[in-house]
Amino acid sequence: MTDTHIRGDGSKRKYNPSLAFLAGALGGLIVMLLLAVARLVNLTSLDLAMIVGSMFTQNVSVGTWILGFVLNLIVTGLIGMLYGLILSRVWGPADWWHGLVIAIPHLILGGLFLGLLPGFHPVVPERIADPGYFGADYGAWTVILFILSHLVYGVIVGAVYHGKLVATGPTPQRPAHV
Repeated sequence: MTDTHIRGDGSKRKYNPSLAFLAGALGGLIVMLLLAVARLVNLTSLDLAMIVGSMFTQNVSVGTWILGFVLNLIVTGLIGMLYGLILSRVWGPADWWHGLVIAIPHLILGGLFLGLLPGFHPVVPERIADPGYFGADYGAWTVILFILSHLVYGVIVGAVYHGKLVATGPTPQRPAHV
């Protein structure tokens, strides 16, 4: 589904859900790698892949982490599709900073969601420590990393989506090389 939207300034922008999904999954992958490095250097114990995977397996294991990693890529891809829809409908030539702006409500909702985990997650707090709102129960570094990771995600999605967001109309011709 490619949706063309005519903006207030008369320009047309196409929503590219495939690119938006790819941008979101790439952003999610980079964020998970950054959090893995932060865990290795003992800045945080927040492991989103384990939290997501254990919601389904009710277990803490390598298999659970792999499931959570894959599900996290899918979820971040779907979130990227929402970013792409907003970027293509609200802004003209969306750029990295537009993604950064969208990341602000995303990080607020995500931070509140973390705090609500004990109410519905089958192994929090019994087997996985309750992270608290914005990861505050894991320490100040976790809060900082949680905020930064969402902002990084938004920048990545905005930048990647911007690279392929094309205004409809005549395609510019490249000069022929002689």
